[in-house]
Amino acid sequence: MLTFPTHLFNPARIQARLAGSTVEGGESLSGQTDKIRTDGGGYWICSMSGIELNTPDLIRAWRAWEAELDYGVTQVRVPIADVRQAPRVPGSSPGALLAESTDPYFPEALGFAAPWIVAAVAAPADLRATELEIEVTTGAALRGGEHFSIEHGFEMNERTYRIGRVISRPSATRALVSIRPPLREAVTAGQAVNFEWPMFVGTLDPSVDTAPDIENGHATVSIVFRESFTPVAPEITGAAGPSGAGAFSAAGQAIARATLSASGTGSGAHTGASRINAALSASGLGSMSGNSSGLSTASGDLTASGSGAFSPTQRTIKGAAGSMAGTGAFSGGGAKKQGGALSGAGTGTAAIDGTTAGFTEDFTTSGTITVPSGYTLADVIVIGGGGGGAGGLSSQRGGGGGGASSITPNISVTPGESLTRTVGAGGAGGLAGGNNPGSAGGTTTLARGGTTLISANGGSGSGGLAGGSGGTTGGTGTTKYAGGAGTGGGNGGGGGGAAGATAAGASSGTSAGGSGNDPGGNGGAATGNNGNNYGGGGGGGDSATNGGTGAGGLIRITWHN
Repeated sequence: MLTFPTHLFNPARIQARLAGSTVEGGESLSGQTDKIRTDGGGYWICSMSGIELNTPDLIRAWRAWEAELDYGVTQVRVPIADVRQAPRVPGSSPGALLAESTDPYFPEALGFAAPWIVAAVAAPADLRATELEIEVTTGAALRGGEHFSIEHGFEMNERTYRIGRVISRPSATRALVSIRPPLREAVTAGQAVNFEWPMFVGTLDPSVDTAPDIENGHATVSIVFRESFTPVAPEITGAAGPSGAGAFSAAGQAIARATLSASGTGSGAHTGASRINAALSASGLGSMSGNSSGLSTASGDLTASGSGAFSPTQRTIKGAAGSMAGTGAFSGGGAKKQGGALSGAGTGTAAIDGTTAGFTEDFTTSGTITVPSGYTLADVIVIGGGGGGAGGLSSQRGGGGGGASSITPNISVTPGESLTRTVGAGGAGGLAGGNNPGSAGGTTTLARGGTTLISANGGSGSGGLAGGSGGTTGGTGTTKYAGGAGTGGGNGGGGGGAAGATAAGASSGTSAGGSGNDPGGNGGAATGNNGNNYGGGGGGGDSATNGGTGAGGLIRITWHN
């Protein structure tokens, strides 16, 4: 499906509004007229005016689009160009604009060379939901009034929504917001949310005169699009020659092209909102990879025997019986999780299990965790609490040690079961005015009943002039890293950095805190600065300053299958 080139025609004014979202009853005896919100939420109307056609190329491009739109018959993607109101970091700017097409007049997709605003659905939501939780991992916090779109698949394609108010903020990057219209289709966690180029599928409003009235080689025109809900089905065409060569293309949500030769070799390219390139040799060897302007990625390899794996994200893959000599399986996370198997002498089946995409949660307090529905495995990182720095008197006092970390992938879990979490607290700093040591950081643990699944030790508190030692690797886990040690000296010593996912924490300098390994935090600097999240040791105090408090620990869980 083509995308109307709003960027090319650069309208001076754009208005996007919802129509048909309410119905009215008759006037009551009190003279009032009741309005009732419709279930479907109405449809978008996008008006673009003040379009200056001041070159022969622009005039020809406009005429070509008039013909292509065919008086409201042809469906196209309509960008509403609302980037000024998008959740972008102040002062930031996007990279180069990319239009996926060999013809600059008729792009198939629009996007920036590098992601400028990256966002995704944070929690599943049902069809016609009027609230949605969104996580913005690159960009600014949502405030209300922003437009975004979600690609729903071949039937609904891409649809635009407007944020009303921010209802709550579960975390610094997540917001639960009200939206209009209600969701056109159910969504799952991890689906890409497009704030950069929100768009909807629409057709030309033929009641608006779009013909340019050219005077001295110049014309000013307007155009209006109405949202369309005609299913966007793929169109398959093909031809076969004497040698067995053939080609097919699908027009709809994306364009796909492929050729196969008589020997069985071939290649294919799929472009659109998501891009997949593939090549298979006569022997069955090949690879498949892809990327998209959103969060979608795909990669995999197929072996000579036909076995292999294909793991895409952000797309719905539908399996069907096939013909392949060998066995194989594919699975994908994103819009839907799917699995299938091809086996035997050329027959096979594929199944969709409907499992939602994986996601990550952080826990910084103790309590219980209920395994979410649909997940059977957990990748877990735990970090112990940082030790507290010693209080100062006449002599210098040391910084506390950073917390250790433990990492265990693929812990088997059962949906709905309860796990016990204990997040190690940061050690308190010693009081100034005496030889007051800092307290040790607590141990962080994830357990099932009385069985510890994974644990990480906290850092030691500073006992005086010398810094506290970092948390040791005596915890439970597949991979374990020690926390950095605190240091004494100067006007108090810095706290040790916490260990993280890939390395141990660094010991502190004389006054500077040691660096933590992500997601472990840095140690606090001297003169009593607190340790940083997560697990950083507190800095030592000076002659009149309390020691810094160590930072609390962390449990980070990535649920998947």
